[in-house]
Amino acid sequence: MSEKSPFDGVRLILFDLDGTLRDVRPTSLQALVAYGKDLGLSFDLEARRAAIRWSHEYWAEGRAAIRYDRERLGEEAFLDSYLRGYLKVMGVDHQTGDSEEAVVTKIVARFREEFSPEPYLEPGAKELLWNLREAGFTLGLVSNRDEPLTGLAIELGIIEHFNFTLAAGQVDSWKPDAAIFRHALRMGGDAAPGEAVYIGDNYYADVVGARGAGIRAVLVDKEGAFPEAKDECLIISKLSELKDAVPDRSSRAR
Repeated sequence: MSEKSPFDGVRLILFDLDGTLRDVRPTSLQALVAYGKDLGLSFDLEARRAAIRWSHEYWAEGRAAIRYDRERLGEEAFLDSYLRGYLKVMGVDHQTGDSEEAVVTKIVARFREEFSPEPYLEPGAKELLWNLREAGFTLGLVSNRDEPLTGLAIELGIIEHFNFTLAAGQVDSWKPDAAIFRHALRMGGDAAPGEAVYIGDNYYADVVGARGAGIRAVLVDKEGAFPEAKDECLIISKLSELKDAVPDRSSRAR
């Protein structure tokens, strides 16, 4: 990006929740890679990046399609279908002498039995949020979750840093729809789009969505899956990289 800092000219900073401020160990991808490894499979970096791109696009493609799949298949079959899609993109069919179906079935069954991720707050998140509030920015937490975010933000110990929280289900608009971003601008003191930045990890939902609403974006791309996005937004590999970009209050006042 041309700006020296993603916060230049900004007064409202909007954060995504899952994958940005909050993540889990292991992720679905990490678990699938580990289970496949136990069966003799190997997924290289490009395969993992392809899976991330597929997964992010799937979840961003539209609430109606996902709701339809869940209602049509049922929750268990929906999960199975999603995991099979993940594994297909990573190239299971090119690696095994056993039948692809047998291998995929084993991995999916193990995932359903063993996958128990532990949530955590991204390193440096609290410090970053604190510094941004101290610098005088308005902060909003905006997520594609159905239910209000207040309880989760309290559990994570970050609620005190946010002026407001907004879940997609509260306004019946899911990223990348522009409506949820426009609602966040109003909640952030009727900020103009050019006065805001959105920080998220899903290119299709967060970057495309924010830019569609006239808001600049920062992409947290931990695996380097979206190198082409460099022409559209600032790309960072971890949230703590933003620490040194936060201006102090006195410099903002000049």
